Amino acid sequence: MMLKKMCLLVVAIVVCSTTTSFAQVIGDFEGAAGDHDGWVVNNGTGTSTSFDSAIHATLGSQALSLFSNSGVSGAGNNFNWALTLTDDVLKALPEKKLKADVSWTTSEWSPNTGWAQMKEIAVNSDLGWAQTTPIDDTSNPGSPGDWDPNNFGASDTRTVTWDFSGIITDSAGWKASSYNQINIAVNWDGAITAPGSFWVDNIRLVPEPASIALLGMCGMFALVRRRR
Repeated sequence: MMLKKMCLLVVAIVVCSTTTSFAQVIGDFEGAAGDHDGWVVNNGTGTSTSFDSAIHATLGSQALSLFSNSGVSGAGNNFNWALTLTDDVLKALPEKKLKADVSWTTSEWSPNTGWAQMKEIAVNSDLGWAQTTPIDDTSNPGSPGDWDPNNFGASDTRTVTWDFSGIITDSAGWKASSYNQINIAVNWDGAITAPGSFWVDNIRLVPEPASIALLGMCGMFALVRRRR
């Protein structure tokens, strides 16, 4: 009997360990050319070209390459990428977090001391618009907010995490026709006059690991208790 309990405990630990890595990928850009997994340019003043690229792919063999080809000075050059999610996807997440792998190449930006940023995400719905606080070193340690491409080195990738649990519309207020749209905002210094590229890959929704692990562990312990 004791051996059975120990085996069940091991199973519980394994379940918890495997569930903590769960993430729903909503952007790996592995489809046909021009298929960006539903992500589309939402708005913005900067002119950009997008295409699939093998450079800086962190999941699979392709990443989304975004090329700023405006070369126009002036603050506020930016564009937003948006993806509309079904209600059941968002409702299924116990916690609301978004991660993305972002890459820059210093040599393409001039001057490379200017800043560029993946600054916040926003949730747009029929019930209104809300956005997170712009990312900075304090709110996102290890992943700079007002990045200048020079901080990334010649060619580097960082993972950015946004917690949007505080801005998501309460599901209790959703209608049958409600929509929710995730927006990722990109902005760069008006002093940057030459075109530059950055890459995004492996965009994923990540539930809070502790919440899922606790559910798995409670289930296993309940089973142990029943078998006493």
